[in-house]
Amino acid sequence: MAKDSFQNRYNADASAFNKSRGGSANHRPSASKSRGGRSFLGKFTWVIVVVVFVAIAWYYNKGKGTVQSTSITIAEQVEQGSNTLKQEFNELKEVSNSQRETVSKSYSGNLPEWATTSDWFYPETPTTAEIITKTGFTLAYNEAAEQAWWVAYHLTSDELKGTLDRDNFDFDEDVEVSTGSASLRDYKGSGYDRGHLVPAADVKWNAKAMQASFLMSNVSPQKHSFNAGIWERLESRFRGWAKRDGSLYIVTGPLLKEKPNNTIGINQVWVPNSYYKVALTYKKNRWHAAAFILDQQASGKNLEPYFLTIDEVERQTGLDFFPAIPDELEEQLESESELGYWFTNSRK
Repeated sequence: MAKDSFQNRYNADASAFNKSRGGSANHRPSASKSRGGRSFLGKFTWVIVVVVFVAIAWYYNKGKGTVQSTSITIAEQVEQGSNTLKQEFNELKEVSNSQRETVSKSYSGNLPEWATTSDWFYPETPTTAEIITKTGFTLAYNEAAEQAWWVAYHLTSDELKGTLDRDNFDFDEDVEVSTGSASLRDYKGSGYDRGHLVPAADVKWNAKAMQASFLMSNVSPQKHSFNAGIWERLESRFRGWAKRDGSLYIVTGPLLKEKPNNTIGINQVWVPNSYYKVALTYKKNRWHAAAFILDQQASGKNLEPYFLTIDEVERQTGLDFFPAIPDELEEQLESESELGYWFTNSRK
C-alpha cells in the first residue's frame, strides 16, 4: 500500500514537472542524441584537420620542388653565363693577341690616310727579294747575300713594356725562306756575331716575335765590338725615341748594294761593311725623319756624327725609302736633317 502510494506521488510530481516545462509525462532529453551530435562534430573536425594537414604537406612539397627546380635553373643559368663570359673573354683575348701580332700598331695621333695601311713605310723592294712577314716585323730576303735587304716594323711605347727574356730563345734557320736561309754552321768559328737586325729587345712583348727575331733571316755577320758597342747604343736610342714619341716606324739592314770582299760559311754569307737605320715619327701632326749609317769600324758613344739624311742613305743602299709618302712631303722629309729634334731636350 505504501509502495503504491509512493509510486503514485512520484508519477504525479513527474507529471507536474513536465507540464511546467511544456513537455509530456513521457518526455526526457535524449542523451544518445546529444552524444551523437558531439560525435559528428568531432569527426568533422578531424576531417578538417586531416585535409588541412594534407594541403600543407602538398604545398610544402610543391614549394620545395619549386625551390629546388628554381635552384637548379639558377645554377644552370649561372654556369651558362659563366661559360659565355669565358668564351667571350677568350675571343677578346685572341682578337687582342691577333691585333698585337700585326706590323702596324695604333697609337695616339691622327695619321693621314696614306699612312694607315700596314705596309706603307716599307722600302721599294728589289725584284730579287723575297718578302716574308713575321710576327712583329716584315723582311725582304736577299738570297745572294743570305740575309735581309731590309727589315721593317712599327715599334710602340706599349711594346717596350714587354718582359720576355731573350735567354730563353735560340737561333734557328728560317724554313719560310723558299731558297733556304743561312745556317748556324755558317757563323760557327767565323769570328762574327749573329747580329740581330730587329733587336730582340724590341720584341720582348710577344714570344712569336721574339723567336722570329732569332731566325737566320733576321741575322747578319757583325763584329762583336760593333754589335755589342755603338750599334747596340743606336738600337737603345731608337727605343728611347719610341718611348718619348709614342712610336717609331723603323727600317734597318746591311748595305748590300755591292758584294763585299768577305764572306763566311759554306753558304758564302756576305759580311757587310756598313749598316743603316732610318725612322719616321709622327708628333703633333708633323713628321720627323732620322737616318744613320754606321760602318763596322765605328766605335765610341757619340752617335751624332753618323746622323744623315734619308736621301744619303738611299744613295748608299740603292733602296727607295717610304715611297708611299706624297712626293712633296717625301722630298722634304728625306732631304732635311733634323738633328736638333732627335738629340736635344727641346722638342718641337
